[in-house]
Amino acid sequence: MALIKCPNCNHEISDTTKRCIHCKTKIKSNNNTLKINYKLVIPTSIVILFLIVGFALYFIVYKIDDNQVYYDDTKQNIKETQTNDESDLNNNQDNSNDNDVIENNTNSNNENEESNNIVNNNSNNDSTSTNTNTNSDNSSGSANSNSSDNNTNDNTDTPTKIIIDATENKSCPSGYNLGYSGSTCKKIDIIDGNITYYCLLDNLILEGNKCKWVHTSKPTGGSCHNGATLNNGVCESITYVDASTRLTCPDGYSKYDDTRCYRWLEERAVITYSCPSGYTLNGDKCEK
Repeated sequence: MALIKCPNCNHEISDTTKRCIHCKTKIKSNNNTLKINYKLVIPTSIVILFLIVGFALYFIVYKIDDNQVYYDDTKQNIKETQTNDESDLNNNQDNSNDNDVIENNTNSNNENEESNNIVNNNSNNDSTSTNTNTNSDNSSGSANSNSSDNNTNDNTDTPTKIIIDATENKSCPSGYNLGYSGSTCKKIDIIDGNITYYCLLDNLILEGNKCKWVHTSKPTGGSCHNGATLNNGVCESITYVDASTRLTCPDGYSKYDDTRCYRWLEERAVITYSCPSGYTLNGDKCEK
């Protein structure tokens, strides 16, 4: 703050005063320089920079998650295809073995029948024995056929169990938002800071949130003018201006603006799992 002379009464007044305290003449301000509030610009710039970086990281992480889900689904489909192929191969081998057993039994029956025919041609007296052998062969063939049927039923394919990854769901407590890491919930805590006042110039007197400036001048004709008070032969006029402020924040807090402080609060996200329709949840896996 500087002292200038009133263009009307030529008394000294403050350069910040809009009206002369002596003659009440309106003072035109010549200070039209644009002042930049750096206290506001710098924090705003930092917040914008954090938002840009945060959005960039979010899209990168989201893209990686999509690729991982696509990879897991592809891997699961390949695993299911391999399982089905192995099951089909085992079924084909079982069917082939059953066919071999049936063919062997059939050939054995044919050989027995040929043998019986030879015996019948050589001796008619042994017809009773031949018939007995024929019945025995038929019973054996029937038993072999039933055994083959039982083996076929025992080798019936069992259903293949399908296991896939369950869907992971994350939630936060009330007032919290899920952070960029995906496992931490955050919210901002803003409080009023401790504000103190001070005067920039030594000749100013701090009174509350105002700085008092006392201007002295000599009396004219033994009296003071323009509201000045005569004190010990000196005219005194008082002017008040806003005091400067200083903000102090508690431990763990940072300056948010000219009067408030902030800090970030964190909580672990709650993770749950869910399955598509028809699946049963088992830990973090879905089974069907």
